[in-house]
Amino acid sequence: MSLAFNQKEQLLSILEEILVLDSQQVKWNKKLKSLDFIFE
Repeated sequence: MSLAFNQKEQLLSILEEILVLDSQQVKWNKKLKSLDFIFE
């Protein structure tokens, strides 16, 4: 019981990290696009 709960917690924390990384990636993509716009 507790093992399954721990695995669930680990999965949730991993998903949270992925979501944070995704949002940072989106921000970087926007910054890179604005840089591309400047250099065009």
